[in-house]
Amino acid sequence: MDELLRDEHLNSTRHHYIRSTCALALGLSGSQRAVEPLTRMLTDPDRWVRPTAVEALCALDAERMTALLLEQSHHRLRNRRKEAAEGLRHLLRPEVRERLCEMMRTDRVHAVRAAAAQALAAQGDFVSLEWPARGRGFIRELTLCFIRRKDNENLIKLRCHPNPAVRRQFIDAFVDRRRLRPCGRPHLRILLADPDPEVRMSAACKLARQEPSLVLEFTLDLLASGKAPDLLRLVTEQPSYAAIPAIQSYLWSLSAQNPSMVSERASFLLQQHYGIPRGAQ
Repeated sequence: MDELLRDEHLNSTRHHYIRSTCALALGLSGSQRAVEPLTRMLTDPDRWVRPTAVEALCALDAERMTALLLEQSHHRLRNRRKEAAEGLRHLLRPEVRERLCEMMRTDRVHAVRAAAAQALAAQGDFVSLEWPARGRGFIRELTLCFIRRKDNENLIKLRCHPNPAVRRQFIDAFVDRRRLRPCGRPHLRILLADPDPEVRMSAACKLARQEPSLVLEFTLDLLASGKAPDLLRLVTEQPSYAAIPAIQSYLWSLSAQNPSMVSERASFLLQQHYGIPRGAQ
């Protein structure tokens, strides 16, 4: 303990990783003697040291850190608010959860909202992750964060979120330049049976591009139920489906109907993929 408290370690300006390691060790020590030096490290100039000191102090003096981080969460500087959200993830308290939810919904900076959402997810609170007041693609960014960390447990929690809008954004995160990330295939296969029809269609469209055989049964179910718009969406994503006799016949019947968006789309698919002129019978 005395070795950790030596000034040459705690105040080293050249080696931030030494200060960060010392902060982590002081937190694990459980000693109240570590509170004062860790408090000084909260103003460390290095962005890697400060979060480590916050985490250590949350373990040693949760009451004081709760008040300090809640106050910092209102700071005028975005980086300080972001650091506060990252620190609050270590404090499982009702007032902390309430403030994180508020930051996620109302903060004007996207990075701060994302940090608050990640903090809620780290605490296991996925119900509070709603479509935010600002910024499309918010849940997508959170999903990408979990993908980078290979955090499958939290990915499963997002996949099972009660809000369909969240599940649709979750699906979108697995597509990069129209290519499906391999890690997303197991999740999308499960979402083919989602209770929400839009979530099912979103998963099917993403899978159809690269795994048409997997979505074929789903496509034939759409054909059997006569859901023309959804079927046309899938055929657009995977043109090979139009080669299936039953689907091709259905496209013919749709194209022969009175002019409408559906009949025009069916005619376009026949023309584009088979060279069949519009209106041909």
